[in-house]
Amino acid sequence: MKNNLYLLEMGCKDANISTDIKNHRVRVLENIDIMYDGKTYNMFFEFLQGRHWHYRTENKRTGAPLKKPIYTVDLENGMYLDTQYDVIHSYCKDGTPITSSYRNSTFEREFYNMHLEYTRENILTVVNRYKIGAKYTGVVLVKEAALNIIQKEGGYRERDIVGNVTALNYGDCFYEVGDTWNEDHKIVRVTKYARDNNGHFAVGNSCEVDLVTGKITG
Repeated sequence: MKNNLYLLEMGCKDANISTDIKNHRVRVLENIDIMYDGKTYNMFFEFLQGRHWHYRTENKRTGAPLKKPIYTVDLENGMYLDTQYDVIHSYCKDGTPITSSYRNSTFEREFYNMHLEYTRENILTVVNRYKIGAKYTGVVLVKEAALNIIQKEGGYRERDIVGNVTALNYGDCFYEVGDTWNEDHKIVRVTKYARDNNGHFAVGNSCEVDLVTGKITG
């Protein structure tokens, strides 16, 4: 069985992004145990698409100082990283841990300075570089995969739930992780946007798909 890295699309879908991730922000669904700079972390990762740039202050040919800095693009579809990890400070009387959340800005700056393009392969490479234990062998975008299953396996009901799919959205619906998420089954619930009698948004019909088996389960 493949050990996939599952990324949930959190930003806007954008067909104009020239890489193989057509969304501006993707989040790793599960925290990952990593080793960085001799320390271990249970790390949250979120990757963002954006332009890498700097102000050039020297002439490219001669190296002479410029009178005015020039805005220079290093990478059009560069990758940014947000991290988060928790530290336990104490415990409540009932044993509940009291934690604070931090980001590792040194790790994030080091990552930015690699100037990596916003691709699945680069995300996989970076995560595996620091991951403790078995490495990931593939990347799955959750909404994209769930939509593909419905378009391939779904009938009228499931296609009606998804609604109109465009270059800017994943349908007239929303996606969320279902009640079952383990090695054997990874369930995603897809729910249709609906409106009540007052025109307010309401929850409509839903279906569930299994990203592991590629089948509709409910």
